[in-house]
Amino acid sequence: MRQLLALVLLACATLLLPGAPANAAGGRLLWQDHLDLAGGEDVARAVAAGNGRVVAVGSAQNAAGNNDFIVRTYDAKTGRLLWQDLVDVAGGDDAATAVVLHDDRVFVVGRGMDATGGPRLLLRAYNAKSGKLAWEDRSPLATIDGLAMAGAHVVVVGTTTDIAGNSRLAVRAYVAKTGVLGWQDQPAPPPGYTQFSGASRGVATQGQRVFVAGTVRTAPGGIGPTCLVRSYVSGNGRLEWESIHLPPSPCGAMAIAAARKHVIVAAVGGAALDDFLVQSYDAVTGHFLWEDRTFVSTAFDNEAVAVDIEARRAFVAGWVLWLPGTSNQEAFLVRAYDTDSGILRWEDQFPSPQQCICNAHDIVVDHGRVIAVGHAAPPGAWVVRAYDAKRGDLVWSDSFAPVGGTGSNAFAIQGARAVAADGGRVFVVGSGINASGNADFIVRTYDAK
Repeated sequence: MRQLLALVLLACATLLLPGAPANAAGGRLLWQDHLDLAGGEDVARAVAAGNGRVVAVGSAQNAAGNNDFIVRTYDAKTGRLLWQDLVDVAGGDDAATAVVLHDDRVFVVGRGMDATGGPRLLLRAYNAKSGKLAWEDRSPLATIDGLAMAGAHVVVVGTTTDIAGNSRLAVRAYVAKTGVLGWQDQPAPPPGYTQFSGASRGVATQGQRVFVAGTVRTAPGGIGPTCLVRSYVSGNGRLEWESIHLPPSPCGAMAIAAARKHVIVAAVGGAALDDFLVQSYDAVTGHFLWEDRTFVSTAFDNEAVAVDIEARRAFVAGWVLWLPGTSNQEAFLVRAYDTDSGILRWEDQFPSPQQCICNAHDIVVDHGRVIAVGHAAPPGAWVVRAYDAKRGDLVWSDSFAPVGGTGSNAFAIQGARAVAADGGRVFVVGSGINASGNADFIVRTYDAK
């Protein structure tokens, strides 16, 4: 994945500022927060909103130089910090990677490093009002690839390693109220495959079903990767179906969403896994329905990385080579599909006026508005774009530009990473290099109209 150039932000300490209009059509900035915990690299990685609260999670570098798992909860209207939690498991690098809100609970999942240097799941359930820890789990998992609510359960998806050293899918469903493990599954890859790798947003729920996406292959780095989707009954973990569609070219799953009769997978495709690819499956049977590719396979990192669904439309975000044969020119790409037929209803390809690396990293649809977020570099800026879901018209946009300065690991940590929408507001999180040269944990909140 191409990463963006350094962003430089105005503040290096926690700061709440009044906003200015993104443009005349709407998208007014209501409040923002910049956190510099201890002069190190602080990164917001995921966000959720509901019941008058917004929760941003990620990692923050402490005074000792290692990264802590961080949770920050705000009043959604004013931006006032309500509570914060920092977790340092054993002096290693820890990070929160996903968050969901449900009733009076906040569930946050991420990775922790134990005293031996081994990776661990770190799942924590908080009282949403007070931030008091209700329960947690620190089971060993190799990777963490998703978090979702499914009825009375909170579901975590990741990977584990079997005794032969092969990577396997791991699904764990906890009773949301108590943290008791309700059910789990660690299946072997299908016949003919030996390895499983998770999608970056690898779990979705709909009704009484949990859908998990990932990629199976013959061996690490081997030929023939293909997308795999599994459907479970949320209450007891019974497997309803498993689908492996073998398209004309390979497939690597990146994200999954579900609504009504459809499961949509955002993926990479092509012989080099370098093309923007979308696949659709029947939610009840697992039958393959349709797929779409941009057919810009160039070994230049074209990717579909995020998906959301509303009102029989699937919205997929990522990026694609904008001008074939032109180096260093990627377009921020959003596509809208009819979920039944796969017909492309509209798309937006947004490059900067200069040659740029313009990538969309997350997308959400809420009450007829589609909001996609990412970056454009150069000049090095967050990008927020809001569309009419039906027509694809750009309703408003914002570009959060740098003001100067760089960081040594700018390519790995800069940009708008995630977005959520609730109560007429849009919440965008990410990070950027501040004037001191280190990265701030950033939350920006807009009027969604």
